[in-house]
Amino acid sequence: MRDVGGRVVWLTRREAQPLDYLVARRGAVVRREELQLRICGAIIPGHQDPSLDAYVLRLRQQLGAVAPDVTFIHTHHATGYRLDPPVNREERS
Repeated sequence: MRDVGGRVVWLTRREAQPLDYLVARRGAVVRREELQLRICGAIIPGHQDPSLDAYVLRLRQQLGAVAPDVTFIHTHHATGYRLDPPVNREERS
């Protein structure tokens, strides 16, 4: 369970792990490999584990359920993810 803007979001342990790690590094781009190592415990060089994408997707869905017009997690193509203060999707357009 996490508090997002005063609303409770129920997360599994696997969903909470990337969120906690990104929160601890708020504003910084976290490389996929670093996040995968933290979440899955190991990485295979040259292999992108699709389970990381699934955890991040599910986390985005959970956060979107309580704040549908806000983006929390940003993808940096071929690099990783960044958690920033919430950005209203309408303001980005």
